[in-house]
Amino acid sequence: MNVNILKSKIALKGITIEELAEQIGISKTAMYRRLNGTNSFKANEIKSMKTILSLDSTEVISIFFSDEVA
Repeated sequence: MNVNILKSKIALKGITIEELAEQIGISKTAMYRRLNGTNSFKANEIKSMKTILSLDSTEVISIFFSDEVA
């Protein structure tokens, strides 16, 4: 996962990480665990962030699936 791009998209949207966590229905702690790579985002959370952050499909792939096999 590319955390830097995700954080920049959150900032550009003018919301905090905590606000995004609330909007997608997870706790602040769960959000930080996902951002740190301890846990992974679930499909429904990614779908919600796609809508909230106005991401296109290419951005979703580059953010959430950047560590896949090259």
